[in-house]
Amino acid sequence: MKKFLTVTITLVFVLAMILPLGSLASGQLVFSMGSNVPAARGGSLTVPITVSGNPGFVAAGLVVTYEPDVLELTRVAATLSAMPLNSEFELTSTPGTQWVSLVNEGLVDWGGGGTVVNLTFNVKSNAPSGVSFIGLAFTSSPDGTPVNAASEKLSATTVSGSVNVGSADNVLTFAAGSNVPATRGGSVTVPVNVSNNPGFAAVGLVASYDPDVLVIERVVATSPAMPLNSQFALTQTPGTQWVSLVNTGLVDWGGNGTVVNLIFSVKSNAPSFCAESVIGVLFQVSGPFGSP
Repeated sequence: MKKFLTVTITLVFVLAMILPLGSLASGQLVFSMGSNVPAARGGSLTVPITVSGNPGFVAAGLVVTYEPDVLELTRVAATLSAMPLNSEFELTSTPGTQWVSLVNEGLVDWGGGGTVVNLTFNVKSNAPSGVSFIGLAFTSSPDGTPVNAASEKLSATTVSGSVNVGSADNVLTFAAGSNVPATRGGSVTVPVNVSNNPGFAAVGLVASYDPDVLVIERVVATSPAMPLNSQFALTQTPGTQWVSLVNTGLVDWGGNGTVVNLIFSVKSNAPSFCAESVIGVLFQVSGPFGSP
């Protein structure tokens, strides 16, 4: 029988003392975890918790379970300034247990979607190959059912996730810089790095970020062998930026290291958590030059 550790993610149970729970509200709020996330032994990986079908909530409590012989939790980070982490809760010294608090500080319903929390794990160097289950559920004590500002419990469900150990060993990986220091009112450069590169001629990426914290100013390719596709300029959609790299000779480029620098200005009123990782890089799922 495999042992499971427990990580408790509490999205402000203090609100239960402020907001008496009322009737069940309509709508279906879903908290889900990344599934089949590639994991390389001895490396690290980020597993997102995302929200969809959100009618608006101010607090919820979740519990995450994972296999300690496979993974070690090293960091929990909020991704949105609208739902920041409560600084009173840090990584505990008790293996297997982690309390986290997220709250809309104005006690106003947040109705957005997408990633709200990133869990960063180290993968044990001797982790067995295959899929390792990561469970996600609402806490039972105290009651973690999401609640809105009208003191109503929301109809909600969770979807568990998993990592695939060994699937990222020697796999081409694109990753944005993590925990990059940022100064309010200043600028910050976030690199996009390539590793385990067998050689590629083109790739399309989408960089996502919190527009309440950052403004994209420039996208700069660092290698003459992999210039930016001139079709794509700075987008007009805050929070999203296309990045397309194409070898003009359509010859495979096998380098590693930084291939693109994303240059942002940091808003003067950005919350302090913006030093936490707020940049996501994914393969573009549609359009030209998606997966390399």
